[in-house]
Amino acid sequence: MTTAPSPDKFTRIVTTLRCVRALISSKKSIAQGRLTMLSSVILFIKNF
Repeated sequence: MTTAPSPDKFTRIVTTLRCVRALISSKKSIAQGRLTMLSSVILFIKNF
């Protein structure tokens, strides 16, 4: 953990993963969950 790029980046990663997990668990359809995960991953990559 000492070689982490920056605490802000790490916090953003953790927050994004938590949001993705919460969205997928709340979705009833698996396809919708996959779509949500894909779009959030794309947004996540664009932020870097």
